[in-house]
Amino acid sequence: MHHDPLAAYDALTEGRRHFLRVDALCDAAAQRFPGLVPGADELAADARCALKDKLGVEKAQGEFVAAVLSDPAAGRHLCHAMLLPREESARLAAEFEAKGELSLPGARLHRQGKAAVVTMCNPRHLNAEDETTLGGLETAVDVAMLDPASEICVLRGGAVTHPRYAGGRVFGAGINLTHLYQG
Repeated sequence: MHHDPLAAYDALTEGRRHFLRVDALCDAAAQRFPGLVPGADELAADARCALKDKLGVEKAQGEFVAAVLSDPAAGRHLCHAMLLPREESARLAAEFEAKGELSLPGARLHRQGKAAVVTMCNPRHLNAEDETTLGGLETAVDVAMLDPASEICVLRGGAVTHPRYAGGRVFGAGINLTHLYQG
């Protein structure tokens, strides 16, 4: 079944009156427009495969998002959605404001004077980004930016455990290629 990606985007965002982040957008598209993008079951099955054995079901997600981003108005709307704080960020901002520190998967946040310091924490993989760290890191950045007591936000890499760099700080090795190779 063929669906027009921009028409689907407009329907899912109710004429661009509501914001959906890419993950939520793709989930909603799979449910409301079968065949446009893979559903959760297809994605989960493909995720269990090694990279060389994948069927490439995520490609349809990429094509859908690319179609939305290629339209100037829809693309701006989607980018705006991605720039908004994540849902959990407001709740965690109150916790950070009270405690001055916060630990999340993939990131730690603490206040140092008038600075909110976000430290990337994936020491085994040189602070590379992957599905286990992205949500926490993005939320930590949101919370830092929402903090009224902070005048500046700092993003830095934490100490790593890799023998070659043990104890040293690594800002980030980019995407976690080990996890990518494993599927």
